[in-house]
Amino acid sequence: MTTTQQITGREYLRVSKKKGQSCDEQHADNIRSAETHRILISAAPYVDDGFSASKYGRKKRGDFAKLVKDLDSGTFTDDALIIWESSRGSRKVGEWCTLLDALEEHGKLVHVTTHGRTYDPRNGRDRRTLLEDAVDSEYESYKVHTRTSRTAASQAADGRPTGRAPYGYVPVYDTRTGRLTDWVADGTEAVPGLSKADVVRELFRRIKAGHAMGAIARDFAARGIRNGSGTPFVPQHLRSMAVRPAYAGIRSHHGTERPGTWKGLVSEADYRAVVRMLNTRTQAQKRRPDGRAQHELTRIIRCGKCGGPMRAAQVKGAPCYECRDHGCVRVPRARIDEYLIGTEAQPGVILSFLADESRVYGAFTAAPEDETRAEEIRTERERLEGERREAEGAKTATLGEALAVGRLVDSLTEDIARLQAEEQKLRAPAQLADMITPGKDVARRWAAAPVAVRRAVARMVLSPSVLGEVRIMPVGPGKRVDPVDRAHLHKTGCKGCTAA
Repeated sequence: MTTTQQITGREYLRVSKKKGQSCDEQHADNIRSAETHRILISAAPYVDDGFSASKYGRKKRGDFAKLVKDLDSGTFTDDALIIWESSRGSRKVGEWCTLLDALEEHGKLVHVTTHGRTYDPRNGRDRRTLLEDAVDSEYESYKVHTRTSRTAASQAADGRPTGRAPYGYVPVYDTRTGRLTDWVADGTEAVPGLSKADVVRELFRRIKAGHAMGAIARDFAARGIRNGSGTPFVPQHLRSMAVRPAYAGIRSHHGTERPGTWKGLVSEADYRAVVRMLNTRTQAQKRRPDGRAQHELTRIIRCGKCGGPMRAAQVKGAPCYECRDHGCVRVPRARIDEYLIGTEAQPGVILSFLADESRVYGAFTAAPEDETRAEEIRTERERLEGERREAEGAKTATLGEALAVGRLVDSLTEDIARLQAEEQKLRAPAQLADMITPGKDVARRWAAAPVAVRRAVARMVLSPSVLGEVRIMPVGPGKRVDPVDRAHLHKTGCKGCTAA
């Protein structure tokens, strides 16, 4: 339709990428077109800068949602919505229909600058034109997505790099075609004497040595090491870097890995070791305000009465372990540490076990090289976990169906627990070797390791399937019993303690 009298309008501006017609450029075009068609732009525009409108976009468009809400509530008081082209509104037919319905219901017009026309959604022909544009836009998005996916899959199959180069690398482009061909180590100095590539190597080296992410982040910040955005690294960012296979020269695509065409900054063995260590580190640690673990055994040893965790405490100036939740039991800390850890001269339960390689591998019934079998078990376990999630979410119409689903969930849970135990037996020796290598002189390695590493090893070794979970048993009133005699190693199937 052609407007013969002046009306008011409000813009919706959107661009999905920084290249192409920017929001500012769209705004300038809209102003010129609005003047020609006697439309007065009377309010600030709705703007979604850097947001895709296709169904493949991951980010929600905040101002688009506000536009629809304003239309529904009557807050949108202008006569027309102004957009640069139809695809700026949406590349999803269903979403575009919702917007047109709202515009039609409230008697609003749509001015499309690139068409040089103002449409009335209440007019059948105008509505058909706008819907045809929506269908074309959605199909164009599909073609772009398919083409991009096919290219990514082809590059992955060839092991070629794609996307933005990770921190520590710089991209190399073909001078003729402009295509990305390689990632090479970034020799740019992060701080004097240390390149960005060396920062990545140091990160992996320190994680292998048992340093906590928080400690590494604080040290990097103190030394002035910054990330690609120029801000200090945070522990979460460092962890995401450490589990990225690209640093080992591995191309990953939808869970499938293959050798990359670029050179890794660290060896694949070091990368795998770091991933294993990060996956086995427990988050259930007693921490100081500065974020560092304080004691090796807190929350690992448990109360023999209620089964809850034991914490480190001071009672009348004397260090002790006590039941955290109910205060059921309390024992002197030094005596328990002596019994469970010990020293090089008099090793305790943990150090004696770690010093004997045959006991370590015998307890786990496998050697470290059995990773292939462990991966097969993990794949099967994850498949069963998926089936269990589906079963738990299934809707049942009758009591019989509900009972059948319940039996299925119980059966899957038992199978998953069995596979978890088998996987632990296969993986644990390699994980132990990553953190503290079993064998002679292990007491020295134990003493030199960070507390976080000692806690991870203690939790692994003091489990019901290995040496047993430590439970401090209660005693009757007035009885004096050696704390060591109260420390019960609860193994799988054990009947010797009161805790469930």
